[in-house]
Amino acid sequence: MNFDITYTGNILTLIPGEELQTNSEYKITIYRGTSGLLPPSGTISDVMTTDFEFWFTTTYCPLFSTLNRVKLQAGPSANEFIDDTIYRMIHKNSIDAIDLYCISNNTTIAYDYWGCDWVDVPMLLRRYVECKTAYDILAILRTSQAVGGAGNQLKTLGDMTIKYDNGKSSAAGDPQRMKDLYTCWNEQIRMFRTIKAAVKGYYDQSKMYAHPVLDTYHNRIIKPVTPFEGNFTPGTTYWRGIF
Repeated sequence: MNFDITYTGNILTLIPGEELQTNSEYKITIYRGTSGLLPPSGTISDVMTTDFEFWFTTTYCPLFSTLNRVKLQAGPSANEFIDDTIYRMIHKNSIDAIDLYCISNNTTIAYDYWGCDWVDVPMLLRRYVECKTAYDILAILRTSQAVGGAGNQLKTLGDMTIKYDNGKSSAAGDPQRMKDLYTCWNEQIRMFRTIKAAVKGYYDQSKMYAHPVLDTYHNRIIKPVTPFEGNFTPGTTYWRGIF
């Protein structure tokens, strides 16, 4: 990707030269040899002797839950993951939710059928993503604990007893929490067949026109107008036949 570069004093600004794509990770490298003014005074110049790299991600689509809701379900153990990791897990489970819905209803819809966020998504799909993501977090933590250590250990030497653990969070090992989350997301899967998409998705344009709320001149013909005078080309203004 090309960037437009501007600088003012000791502030370097990178402006993308094209539209950023969703579900993408961008890596930026500033090579050594770049010179500039050092903060905070901005009067002393210096040259970079090593490359500087950083990355960022764009909006994930779809995203059927929020970071806070997942963390509340998973508990304090979720803080061991960076936010971007949890967002990627939410995104992955949101895609899975659409696939499972299509399998259950023998249909095919786009991943952004209900939009990119959770606002217009059916409750069953939102609940599935929330519980499944929290369950996945605890499952990963439990696996890492099993690999990284044996948990609490007890050693005795004569009259002296020493007990210590591996320093991991104990919340990940709560069997009741994981059981409840497992039951939650499995129940949602069983109810996917009850979801009826009676109203076309708010953001769905698979029929080459937008939702009636977004486009008031389409999809509102009560009965055909005969004879019809004017432009009757679907997708053009006023084709509904009402003046």
